[in-house]
Amino acid sequence: MAKISRKKFVTEWVKALRSGKFRQTKGKLGTKTKCKNGQYGYCCLGVACEVGEKLGIKGAGFANKTNHLPHQYRDDMEPGEWFRKIMGDRDPQLTNEYTCAEANDFEGWKFSKIAKALEDKYL
Repeated sequence: MAKISRKKFVTEWVKALRSGKFRQTKGKLGTKTKCKNGQYGYCCLGVACEVGEKLGIKGAGFANKTNHLPHQYRDDMEPGEWFRKIMGDRDPQLTNEYTCAEANDFEGWKFSKIAKALEDKYL
């Protein structure tokens, strides 16, 4: 596994959430089908998986490489063990009330609000 500090990882995750490159979705790390605008959907934790893969963290990406089709994602609800090792939990707290998944899936927080909460808590 590439040695990445929590600070470096969260900095890159926040940058990705604010980039506008990821369309937000709920309920799983990423969608299997394109959304109306031709993009694939991600929850905030799915964006974290993409960031981890970009940073070279072993096991971080969640694309299924065995079917040779791009963007055929697993239906996982949370990142794997690699994420827990960096963040201390598979679904870290953003506030005293909400985890990342709760804020994304149930509270309807936009990526910009999640990014701000990550900065406030972890940077």
